[in-house]
Amino acid sequence: MSKIKLADAHLVMSASANAERAALSLFSVASAVYPGDNPNLVNHFIREAIEAGIALGLHARKVVELCHLEDVRLSQTRWKYEIVSQQREASFRAATNRFVHARQLQVRTLQYPDKIFGNDMVMAEFVITTDKLEEAYIDIFGFAWAYLSQIAPQIGMPPN
Repeated sequence: MSKIKLADAHLVMSASANAERAALSLFSVASAVYPGDNPNLVNHFIREAIEAGIALGLHARKVVELCHLEDVRLSQTRWKYEIVSQQREASFRAATNRFVHARQLQVRTLQYPDKIFGNDMVMAEFVITTDKLEEAYIDIFGFAWAYLSQIAPQIGMPPN
């Protein structure tokens, strides 16, 4: 963080802490299996995912911008699934920009292949349409994992 002034360092620390909380929330939401027969519970966690996704997108964008960090790839997934004729976002920086400029934001759920509750489902990806870009898909787990494993470790302590 040598290129950052003291006032900016406090902004980075705040944005980083908020981004980390959001990434941890997304990590949990994307790793769980939900009872599809309980729409109230599923909808609660879809709202949680959307709120955490927006928070991670906005705060991580500030961290990456102020710290002049290199882009990282969104390469990890929690669930194995195929995307048919859809655009998957592979750039962390581009993903954060999509959250900033989002006009539509949804969570895509998938049927879980094993039986835990019965009609089991998982939360796989965000579907985002922006004001200028076509619809894209961002793996929820991959977005959280990229921040936690590749961005957050690069953030140092503020200067004394």
